[in-house]
Amino acid sequence: LTGDSMGRDLTRRLSDAVIGSSSSTPAMSGVAVARDGSITFDRAAFLAAYAKDPTAVTATMTSMTQQLSDVATQASDPHTGEVTARVTSERDSILGYTKQIAAFEDRMTLRQDSLKRQYASLELMLGKLQSQSQWLAGQLGSLPTYSSSK
Repeated sequence: LTGDSMGRDLTRRLSDAVIGSSSSTPAMSGVAVARDGSITFDRAAFLAAYAKDPTAVTATMTSMTQQLSDVATQASDPHTGEVTARVTSERDSILGYTKQIAAFEDRMTLRQDSLKRQYASLELMLGKLQSQSQWLAGQLGSLPTYSSSK
C-alpha cells in the first residue's frame, strides 16, 4: 500500500498522532515512531514520565488515543470512511471497464459478422468471375487463327 496515496496519507496521519504536537509529545511518555514506521512503546520511559507527572502523561495519552481513534474512524467508517469510498470508487471503475469491454466485444462481433458476409460475397463473385474467365478463354480458343504469311 506504500504506492497508494491513501495508504501513505493514513500512515502519515497515524504517525502525526503518535509524534504529537509541541504541547503534547507522546515520545516523552514512551510512545514513538521507529525508523521503519512502526509505533513503539517504552514501558520504562512511560513509567518514569507517569511517576514524574501523571496528569500530563494522562492528557498526552488521551490526546494521542483520541487522534488515533479519529483517524481510524475517518478511514474505516462503513458509510463515509475513506477506505469505503475508495472501495466504492474502484468497484465503480471495474463495473465501467466491464461495460466497456462488453460493448467492445459486441462491436467486434458485429464487425466479424459483417466481414464474414463480405468475404462470402467476394467468394461468390470470384466464382462467377472464374466462370466468365473460363467461358471467355473457351470463346477465344474457338476463334479461327489467321496467320499472316507473305
